[in-house]
Amino acid sequence: PLAILYNDGSILENHHLAFSFTLLYRSETSILDNMSEDDRRKFRKLVIQMVKATDMSHHTKLLAELKTMAETEAVAQESGRWKGDAGHRHLVLQSVVHCADVSNPGKPLNLSREWTDRLMREFYAQGDREREMGLPCSPMMDRTRPCVEKSQVGFNNFVVLPLFEVMGELVPDSQHCVEQLRVVRQWWEERIPKADEPPPQQQQQQQQQQQQQQQQQQQQAAVDEKKAET
Repeated sequence: PLAILYNDGSILENHHLAFSFTLLYRSETSILDNMSEDDRRKFRKLVIQMVKATDMSHHTKLLAELKTMAETEAVAQESGRWKGDAGHRHLVLQSVVHCADVSNPGKPLNLSREWTDRLMREFYAQGDREREMGLPCSPMMDRTRPCVEKSQVGFNNFVVLPLFEVMGELVPDSQHCVEQLRVVRQWWEERIPKADEPPPQQQQQQQQQQQQQQQQQQQQAAVDEKKAET
C-alpha cells in the first residue's frame, strides 16, 4: 500500500511527485535537458515544496508563516508586487498552489456547486466502503447524516477564506477571489436547515410522499365522482 511505501506522510503528494519526476527523467519525456545541474536541483526542490504544501496537515503552519510574512516588513508592496528573499518567494509559491487546491468555494456559483456535488459523491462512496469494511465513517462521508451546507460554510470560514484574505494582501489582484468566496458562503448559509427542519434529503422524501398522497387523493376523487354519476 502507498501508506506503507511513504511512511504515512503526505502519501498522495509524495506519490504524485515520485511518479512525475520519474516521467521527467525519462529521455522521451524530459523537459529539463536544457537546464544546468544546479537549476534542475533547484527546480526539483521547489516543485516538491509546492506540491507537499497541498497536504492539509500543513495548512495551519503554512497560513501562520504567510500571516507573519504579510504583517512584517519582509514584504514591500509596490505596484502590486512584493519583494523578499528566496524563502519568502518560495512560501508565496507554495501558498498559491495551496490556494488553487482548495479554491472551489471561490469559483462562480454554478461551477462551485457542480464540483461540490462531485466531491460529496466521492466522499459518500468512501463512507460506504468504510462501512462495508466495518470501519467508522470518516467525517462528512456518511450519506445517512448529510451535512453539506454546514461543512461548506465551515470549510470556507476556517480554511479557505483566511488563506485567501492573506493572499489578497500580498497579491492585490486576487482580491476578487475573496469577494466570490463570501458570495458562495452566503449561498450555503441560506440553505443550512434550521434546528426544527429535517435535512434536505429527508425534506425531498417528504415532498415526494406528499405528492404521491395528493395524486392518490385525486385519483380516488375521480373514481368516487364516476360512481356518483352512475
